[in-house]
Amino acid sequence: MSVIDISDKLQRHTSNKYKTRLATAIKQIVIHHSATRPISVSGQADAEAFARYHVIELGWPGIGYHYVIGKDGTVLKTNPNSVSSYHAGKANATSLGVCLVGVFDIKEPPQEQWEAALRLTRELMGAYGIPVERVIGHREVPAAKSCPGNRFDMDKFRRCLT
Repeated sequence: MSVIDISDKLQRHTSNKYKTRLATAIKQIVIHHSATRPISVSGQADAEAFARYHVIELGWPGIGYHYVIGKDGTVLKTNPNSVSSYHAGKANATSLGVCLVGVFDIKEPPQEQWEAALRLTRELMGAYGIPVERVIGHREVPAAKSCPGNRFDMDKFRRCLT
């Protein structure tokens, strides 16, 4: 699977920095949707917009996600996995954040994007020894959100991982 690393191209805060962690701290994967309409097919312009928003509006050190997946299935690496970024509240220190660009409260993700999310998640599960039950939707953190969307079936996603 091809992953395009754009982490050094995204906006970062001039003084705030994310904490780092050892690989052994990574115990789960949190799946998100951006809850925004895609502005690019590959997701790169979206990732750039998310980074600007997270830094300028929220004051975060950088983009909150580790990976962003575009509508066409392009996988973008947006943070080193060693970074404990802000994407899932109390789960930040132990999780990787994977964001699919789109709004999945009304319809499901496109097949290419769904398949790319499965491939990436399987790869991360293998690399970090994460069991399928530790692949969760943002709403399962818990969060007062529908993320990754009411039409993103996390049970089906987990079944497809095995």
